[in-house]
Amino acid sequence: MCGFVGHLGDVDNSYNDNIIQHRGPDSQYLYECDNIKVNFFRLAINGSEKDGRQPFVSDSNRYSVWCNGEIFNFRILAKKYSIKGINSCDISVLPNLFEEIGISKVLCEIRGFFSMIIYDSFKKKIFLTVDHFGIKPLYYKIADNSFTFSSELRYFKKKNLSKAGLKNYFEVGSALYPNSLIENVFSVIPGELIEVEIENFNNIIKEKYWDINLSQIGSRHIDLETIYKNLDTALERNSLSDYPIINLLSGGVDSTYLATHGEGISNNIFFDFGKIKDDLERNNISNLKDKIEIEIVKIDYDFLSGFDEYILSSDEPVYDFAGFVYYILMKNIKSKGSRVVWNGTGGDELLFGYKRYNELPRWKNFLGFLKNKQPLTNSYDFLKKGFCNKFDNEIFNIDSIKKNSFPNQKEYFRYIDFKYYLPNNLLRYTDRISSFHNIESRVPFLDVDLIESIFYSNSINKTV
Repeated sequence: MCGFVGHLGDVDNSYNDNIIQHRGPDSQYLYECDNIKVNFFRLAINGSEKDGRQPFVSDSNRYSVWCNGEIFNFRILAKKYSIKGINSCDISVLPNLFEEIGISKVLCEIRGFFSMIIYDSFKKKIFLTVDHFGIKPLYYKIADNSFTFSSELRYFKKKNLSKAGLKNYFEVGSALYPNSLIENVFSVIPGELIEVEIENFNNIIKEKYWDINLSQIGSRHIDLETIYKNLDTALERNSLSDYPIINLLSGGVDSTYLATHGEGISNNIFFDFGKIKDDLERNNISNLKDKIEIEIVKIDYDFLSGFDEYILSSDEPVYDFAGFVYYILMKNIKSKGSRVVWNGTGGDELLFGYKRYNELPRWKNFLGFLKNKQPLTNSYDFLKKGFCNKFDNEIFNIDSIKKNSFPNQKEYFRYIDFKYYLPNNLLRYTDRISSFHNIESRVPFLDVDLIESIFYSNSINKTV
């Protein structure tokens, strides 16, 4: 887990690069060349300080790469494409790999999570990209004489609120990609690659290197054995770390599976919040204690005493009480000196764990129609309030995703979760709050091969 800030063109010296130093307190590397300035902050997870120095540069000096994240299959990719000169840091494989097979193809083959800046010195272009699901963030702003980018929104000057981002926030509790809460500051969409000319910032090309293929949902014969194999592979990949891994054990099915099947875990911690936890979760923990070692930490909390720091840690806040709970967890994890955690985010969305997937009363759809006149075509109305849909300007519209494009309503709901709820809510506060406390938070269920096999399989009962 790391962070970076940078500029093309004129550099406004009033920007404070160190404002994101919490993302990488171990080392800081400044790069200035060819109209580009990048300041990189590293939190060491894999590789020595010498091996982890960024940017990584290809042998021909064409590609320079700054990456926040983990490339779990870096050794496999190096062997597959005969990439020489990699070191103990997983990012080291990328520059020569880009030169060998091209940027888009590399991004498709990466298994891990990342936000990335790539400089092509031959074509005088930079590329901005984030991982398939938006686990890691990247923001940017285009001005008259500069192009600015950062791992966090807090880097940008808060002159005016974004009307589009604010409208999103009142609708669904968070700004939605590519909007942010600051006017003219945008976020890179999950699975997106943005190409920018360093001498002409307004000449931007965007492409999707990966997305869930709607035509493939529920259409392939992928058996449960294959899915379980992909799940085991996902856990193995997420075990890549030079530091011990702590599993945040909530008592739910997803984190329980991680606890019982994750070989890379050094400790399972159950945070006891008293009345917040239900009896089912408590009973599950009691049963698990006979099978695995569990550290139980009782939490005494005062919502008001830590609220200011919670807001600060959130960077771009979301309206979700779970974010405050996660803040308390990360504060406690940091006090233990740990820097890598697993959590079960994505498990409920992937495997229909929420009640709303399985209890879909018709009266809710009918009331949604009465209230919004478009119950299941505006893609987030069914999840949240959806009361602010009267703006005429097209920038306020959420993508229109038609329910009849999906095999059934459950598949439709889940796709919306992956498209909007996960990246704009759960993954946003997970990354920002853990990073604020110098911790890398991993989400093993969000593995490309695992997700594709479950989405595309016709072997799982997904009927309403």
